[in-house]
Amino acid sequence: MEPLGFSYRDVHERRPGLIFASISGFGDSGPERTRPGYDVIVQGEAGIMDLAGPVDGAPHKIGTSVADLASGLTLTQGIWRHCWCARERVKASTCMCRCTRRLLRC
Repeated sequence: MEPLGFSYRDVHERRPGLIFASISGFGDSGPERTRPGYDVIVQGEAGIMDLAGPVDGAPHKIGTSVADLASGLTLTQGIWRHCWCARERVKASTCMCRCTRRLLRC
């Protein structure tokens, strides 16, 4: 969004009360930032695909897009937290988390 003039700084200057939220599979900085964060990639790296399919066969993608769902739910919780902090006049911080790390810790 930065090339279009919608970076956090640009948006915050124009509308300081607006909540700016985004999801990235591997973060917005670091060596993996440009990797695509498709659900199937996260399932494979987290070992979730090994739980589906035949016992002696190749890994299979599970039916539900669990990484996408977890990412969306985590982002929603962060937005709600920010709304609560704004209502209670508590300073909210920028929250970054990687869905892959969260799934790998399960």
